[in-house]
Amino acid sequence: MRFLFLKLLVLITRTLFYLAVFLSPVLSVWLASSVVAYINGPRLLTVFSGILLFPLVPILWDMRGRKRRKELGILTWGDRIVLRTLVLNLAFLFLLLALRPQTLFLALSTRGDWFLDGMQGPQVELARTGLFTLSRGLEGLYLRFHNNPFDQYADTTQVKPQPAPQPQPAGQAGQSKGWPWTEVGLHPAVDNMPPSAETSIASVTQYIASQEKDPMLRVKALHDYVADRIAYDAPNYFAGNYPPQDAEMVFQRRVAVCAGYAKLLEALGQSIGEEIVYVTGDSRNSTSDLEGQSHAWNAAKINRQWYLIDPTWNSGYVDRSTGFTKAYKTDYLFPPPEVRGISHFPEDQAWQLRLQPITRGEFLR
Repeated sequence: MRFLFLKLLVLITRTLFYLAVFLSPVLSVWLASSVVAYINGPRLLTVFSGILLFPLVPILWDMRGRKRRKELGILTWGDRIVLRTLVLNLAFLFLLLALRPQTLFLALSTRGDWFLDGMQGPQVELARTGLFTLSRGLEGLYLRFHNNPFDQYADTTQVKPQPAPQPQPAGQAGQSKGWPWTEVGLHPAVDNMPPSAETSIASVTQYIASQEKDPMLRVKALHDYVADRIAYDAPNYFAGNYPPQDAEMVFQRRVAVCAGYAKLLEALGQSIGEEIVYVTGDSRNSTSDLEGQSHAWNAAKINRQWYLIDPTWNSGYVDRSTGFTKAYKTDYLFPPPEVRGISHFPEDQAWQLRLQPITRGEFLR
């Protein structure tokens, strides 16, 4: 029995060793070439990065060690190449995972299929799906180093939505009511609000509630107030220094980054019983990096249906040289989840409001 156990142990050990010998260079070549493709390196460099790990560097390494060949006399040339390949690739994998986990995940999630470019067919799509599924194994490591500074303002007891097909409400009395909004400016209650109504969060919401009875247009008015009255804190944004973003502080200062916009809108809703919640995640536009940047926005429950809102992006735009430019719009007021998912990816997939949520890799792609 003991002999059989030892024999089985040897067999398992040898099997694991040969798997490591085979898989480590394959994995290393895939990772290295995908990173080069991710940074838009030339195709020749992409291929060469793989050849370096196997077999070029192991062979050069063996040639350099000729003077010490006597010490390894019991090993054949093939044995030496196998061992050097294993050591080299394991070291490369360890360093890459330790030093560039975020870049690695981004590269595999977006360009891990670079060698399938231009190819089509069911088998190609199956291979592509398999590669991107493998890349998801690194998402946990990516998230470990991908902290959102706006999470600190999130409500941990927040209700979870139940995704359902999101209807787009029809207009009433000739007025656009729902996305996409056409030729619609600030809500009259916000545009004509007297100074006496802006002394507190409660006074603002009471005035809006008295002027607008329709639930959807009332939430739009709350959104309009935040988007119109709050200026983006461009200096602190570019400095990476965020002062407190709680609702009361933002209401008093009238300056905020995305967390402050979202917290104020949440507080305005709570003041009159509207269910508006704070959501965090990543967002990107046409000029941002592929993975985007940390962001915060809102979701609102209207007539038992959840809708997405981003008062920050509807307030204007930011430029490093000119700072914040006020430019009210409604592009990010109640957009369909499939449209919103192009630019916003929530940390909690429930806030995608999709019947079939997408993965982070799909968002990146």
